[in-house]
Amino acid sequence: MTRMHPSPLASSLLSKAISSPTSSTTTTTIVLAPLNSAIDALPRKPWEDADDYAALGAAAYDGNQGQQRANTNLRRFVDRHLVVVEAADAWAMGQRASSLAGRELWWDEDASGHRLVMPHHVEVERVASRVATGEVWIIKGVLPPGTQHDPSQGH
Repeated sequence: MTRMHPSPLASSLLSKAISSPTSSTTTTTIVLAPLNSAIDALPRKPWEDADDYAALGAAAYDGNQGQQRANTNLRRFVDRHLVVVEAADAWAMGQRASSLAGRELWWDEDASGHRLVMPHHVEVERVASRVATGEVWIIKGVLPPGTQHDPSQGH
């Protein structure tokens, strides 16, 4: 059986978490790093947005403005996957925390003991690393764009 690996996006998520202005000795940052297979299963790349294509067509990401749109979309994606826990230790089961995108998240376990990021039921494959300022969790899916409560996340 082939081992699933975290996506290259994980290093981007981790570097943003480490340099995050929210990092402190009283908070822990959890990086929710999707597997390659989760990124590959997306209908578009994380920096693409259906609304951009609808409004601008195939040239949505051409030129400086297109690059700026792509960077904004990627930042939104990354922010959905960085969770700041108001504690200097690990993220406890059931503890509510906010992603950098402002979404309330928590984790729970299913009947089989698998960790799930809630409310989206995204399974955690494993906790890949722990450091003083946080943890990297490898997840088997991606956290979806926002809802009416999170308008900055697009579609």
